[in-house]
Amino acid sequence: MVKKIRFLIVGIVMLLVIVLLIRKPHESETESLLAYAKIMVEGQEIKTKQYNEIKTYLQSSEENSQHDFLAGVTAYAQGDYGTAAKEFMSAAERIQEQDDDFIKIYTYVLLNESLQYDERETEDFAENSQKALNYMAQSKEYRNNVDLCWRIASIFLENQENNKQGARLLEEYVTNVKGLKAESKVRLYGNIGQLYSIDGDYSVALQYCWRGLELLESSPLIPNRSKYMSKFLAVLGDNAYGLEQYQTAIEYYEQSLEIFQKREDDDLLADASLALVNEGAAYLELGQHKKVLSVLDELGELIPKIPESQKDDIQILWGNLRAQLYMNEGNLEQAEYELEAAKELLNTDDVEYSLNKDVYLDYSYARLYKEQGKFDEALELYRQIVTRSADAGLGLEKNAYSDMADIYMQENNMNAYIETREQYVEVIELKNQQLGTDYMEYSEKVHQYYSLTEQHQIRKIIIAVISVIGIMILADIVFWLIKWRKKSYTDPMSKLHNREYLTRYMRKNKKKLAGKPLTLLMMDIDYFKQYNDYYGHVQGDNGIKALAEILAESVRKKDLVIRYGGEEMLVILQETTADCAKDMAERVRKNLADKHISHEKSKVSDRLTVSMGIYTVYYNGEDIFELIEKADELLYQAKRKGRDCYVCA
Repeated sequence: MVKKIRFLIVGIVMLLVIVLLIRKPHESETESLLAYAKIMVEGQEIKTKQYNEIKTYLQSSEENSQHDFLAGVTAYAQGDYGTAAKEFMSAAERIQEQDDDFIKIYTYVLLNESLQYDERETEDFAENSQKALNYMAQSKEYRNNVDLCWRIASIFLENQENNKQGARLLEEYVTNVKGLKAESKVRLYGNIGQLYSIDGDYSVALQYCWRGLELLESSPLIPNRSKYMSKFLAVLGDNAYGLEQYQTAIEYYEQSLEIFQKREDDDLLADASLALVNEGAAYLELGQHKKVLSVLDELGELIPKIPESQKDDIQILWGNLRAQLYMNEGNLEQAEYELEAAKELLNTDDVEYSLNKDVYLDYSYARLYKEQGKFDEALELYRQIVTRSADAGLGLEKNAYSDMADIYMQENNMNAYIETREQYVEVIELKNQQLGTDYMEYSEKVHQYYSLTEQHQIRKIIIAVISVIGIMILADIVFWLIKWRKKSYTDPMSKLHNREYLTRYMRKNKKKLAGKPLTLLMMDIDYFKQYNDYYGHVQGDNGIKALAEILAESVRKKDLVIRYGGEEMLVILQETTADCAKDMAERVRKNLADKHISHEKSKVSDRLTVSMGIYTVYYNGEDIFELIEKADELLYQAKRKGRDCYVCA
């Protein structure tokens, strides 16, 4: 009996050894296969031998979550995204709780990416991303992998309808997941702020920037603390730039760059260069060209030190900024050279460090075509930019519409001009409305945030400070809105009122004008097409600006000067008789002659001259555009009479 028991025990032990010997290589094989998969997931290639091991496993193993996942990774690495999506969907249905965290998380990460690359429906993106983040939250190994969080959230940047979904997922993650390191929270705050900023939701973006800076201030032991502070300050600069607060943006960029200069950290080289590019763009908006040149020189010194994968991105932006500066100075030939060089770099750019470089470059090309008088090419590119900018949240639509309207005015295409100006005004009004809403929401969120934290005296001080800042910001925004309201009625080139303002002016002054003499002067520059063709569009613009300055100086405050279309100007004089209008017309002709603006292609003078039609009426509520037509008829009589004169009725 004892011998039988001994034999039974020995048999059981031997069986266990055999099972373990069989199982151990299998588990070891699985670990190896997953290690190969991790390499492929990061975009790297594996050896042929390793690939064959996965292929052999797929042919011999049963179909389960691991089998389908490895099949999906293989197809994904080979660019067969349709097959990859199918395999990942199958893996998702078979996932078990005991599966490796890598499989559970990346099944959903790669499923979304495969669907995106295969251009399939993206309605399940949010659900898939949420599942990936849930599995990350449960995993000690992956919980603090912020790069993976960003990979999951940034997929929504391609889909404008769900643009904020990625930010909301990260908000929920950083709020609810336990065990996050302080450094992870800081980085997540930065990512959330970046996503909201891209979508133009600047109030929430600013909230997360300040929240990240507060955590950095209170946690001096966070690794790479200075690096993160530099990045947050740069993001604050980007938000200020988006709000067109260019001087404030420059101040933030300077603070960010100051940290970089103190640390001289190679890891910050690309970020510092990007901050310099944006600082240069802000100086350009302010018209401070010497400052732009200084920024370009600094960039030139940094570029050789930047890692190769990021260097070409900065070189593209550097060239684009140089081109913009040359265009502002009227050097179109050099601007075109810079853009061509940047375009060559863009065509060979494999790793994207800075997003949407192609859109910014195309916008510069559209500007160049406009300045060169290639209006058809410019308009076609501007139309594309409006759509692409809106999709990516770049905010270029306003400038694009303004430039398009200016082209239509020069072409004397009034219907297209009016339609484009209406689109321009709509963009401004939408942005104004968004800014007002955003800052109200921001103030409320700041109050809620600090009310929920511990009620220490320092918090009360912070609330008081932020309240004061909030009042200052709101006051600034009110000023900004008024300024933009004015801009929507201002011709950007001549700085005179535009045609949209005319209706508002007449509505506002209708009762005041009733029963009193009203004089309209319609004028345009003689032989302006020949002037433009001979001297170029830049000098043509300068001629229009000179006439605009003379008119603005020649009228009273209550009178109105409008750039009516192309080189045509309209002056409306309140309570003015025909004789007084003639005196003004002579004064305009004399002042223009005193400018000594050469016009070699004119048939009436060697200087720039104007023809005018003057129409006077006792105003009784007539349609202003009918009166303008009468003044326009008199203008044409002046042209037929020989130009450089006026006809009055």
